[in-house]
Amino acid sequence: SFNHPLLFSHKDTLYGFFVCWREEHIPTTELFILDDSTGKWQWRKESAIPRFVPFCTPQRMDDGNWIIGGENHWYNAAVAISDGDDLTKWKMVTIPRPDHLKLLYPESAIINRGNNNLLAFCRPNETLTAPVSESHDGGRSWTTLGLSNFPLAPSQPFAGRLSSGHNYLLTNSLEDDRCLLS
Repeated sequence: SFNHPLLFSHKDTLYGFFVCWREEHIPTTELFILDDSTGKWQWRKESAIPRFVPFCTPQRMDDGNWIIGGENHWYNAAVAISDGDDLTKWKMVTIPRPDHLKLLYPESAIINRGNNNLLAFCRPNETLTAPVSESHDGGRSWTTLGLSNFPLAPSQPFAGRLSSGHNYLLTNSLEDDRCLLS
């Protein structure tokens, strides 16, 4: 089956990132490109990102690479980083976590603070605050996940950058049982 679709337009090309579940229920992000002349999706088999589940559209970093927040299978926060402006080549980087911090569906969101400084916010599992990690090298390495003081319901956070250049983080309010956005 396919699920978790992300659509992203870049340089007049529409990309589709779809999670495929095959044998043993292990996910793989498959990349498709829409062929404007036929209106059909073309599968880019060589562009697969094994074990990666994306949860936000690509964000451009200062080094020219793109980054997608997500998870490595169901239990680890992860990102995928492009090979420069080539959105058909990706490398997954798993964000380290201590053994005592158990995650289930970490659904990572990335805040790009500029100068290749990134902040990953993850969906909590057994805690009432967001697990977070920092990268100072464009996502190639990360600090070990730790609990922040940011209250977060067990739901997916969303992050990005507005056209004004300001970062945003959307979450479900902890106080209202996932009924109110913050």
